[in-house]
Amino acid sequence: MQTRRLKQVNALRPVCHWLCQWSNRCTGKAIGTPPFREQTSRNGLTLLEIVLAIGIFLAATSGILRLTSIGAKASTNARLQSEALMRCESRLAEILAGRAAAKTTDESVFVDDAGWSWQVRVERHSTRIAGDADSIISDYLKTISVTVRRRNSLDEVIALSTLSRIAGCSSGTTAEQYAGGLR
Repeated sequence: MQTRRLKQVNALRPVCHWLCQWSNRCTGKAIGTPPFREQTSRNGLTLLEIVLAIGIFLAATSGILRLTSIGAKASTNARLQSEALMRCESRLAEILAGRAAAKTTDESVFVDDAGWSWQVRVERHSTRIAGDADSIISDYLKTISVTVRRRNSLDEVIALSTLSRIAGCSSGTTAEQYAGGLR
């Protein structure tokens, strides 16, 4: 009797197997999973999840490093621009105080740092009364422009500052003395 029953079970096994596969396709379960066995909770991570997490981590890290690099360049640029402005103000103050001649010069380097250079341009101005082309009120005004540059190893300007002031002669200065300073 048992052998007959075993033969019947064995005869129905392919049909049962086909039905299990068909029902698993419909329910979304993996093929070969018996329908009566429920999936238990998993205890680990899959390889796909680990690779995805590493990819997200690397993308975030590279973004943070790029932002750090941009911040460092901006900081260096701001420091160089500040130094250029201070050097420009210093040179212009020396000229206005009379420690340096108020005359146009070629580009010269600073004594304390050869990476920085400066240039002075002086222009005379004549002020006229509106409507009267022959009357000159003042021939004592001049525009003093100081330009400071910093060049890198490729001779590119990486910091530049220009200050201009309109200055007049001090009281008691004659026109000849003033004109002598402009040459």
